[in-house]
Amino acid sequence: MTYTNFKRDLVIGEDGEVDVSVFLTDHGFSEISFNKDKFWDVRGRSPKTGMLTDFEIKTDIYCKCKNTDTGNIAVEIRYRDNPSGISSSTADYFVYYFIHFKKNNLWFISMDDLRLFIKKNIKDLKIVKGGDNNWSELVLIPRRKYFEHFNVYTFKY
Repeated sequence: MTYTNFKRDLVIGEDGEVDVSVFLTDHGFSEISFNKDKFWDVRGRSPKTGMLTDFEIKTDIYCKCKNTDTGNIAVEIRYRDNPSGISSSTADYFVYYFIHFKKNNLWFISMDDLRLFIKKNIKDLKIVKGGDNNWSELVLIPRRKYFEHFNVYTFKY
C-alpha cells in the first residue's frame, strides 16, 4: 500500500515542532532554532545548564480517539534497512507529542536513556514495519507499562 498523505503529515509534524518550541520557551529555554536534517529538530539553550540542547520530536497525528489509540509510542530505528530515527539522531532528548491528547501529551526522555531502555527491554517490545510503503522499522513502547521512564507534561495550546 502506498502512503499518500506525506506532505500533509509533514506540515502537521512541523507544526508539532513549533508547539514543542513554545513549551520549551515557556519553560525557560532561549535561542530556539529549527533544523530539517535527520540529526535533530529543535534546539534551545537550557535555563538550567546554559548549554544548547537538541530535541528529536515525533508528532503522533493518528491517535485521535480511543478507537485509534494503540497505547504505544512508535520509535523509528531503521528506514530502508539503514539506521534512522534514534539510531542516527544526535539529539540530546527524544520528545513524543500526542497532538490530540488534552493532558499528558508531551513525553520526554533523554536519547541515551531511550536507547538503553530499548536495548534492555527489546524482548518485551514489539518491532513492526510502518511509515511510507512500510519502509520504516519501528519499536513500539506501551505507554502504560513504561510511563515511569518518561518525563510527561501537559501542553495546553
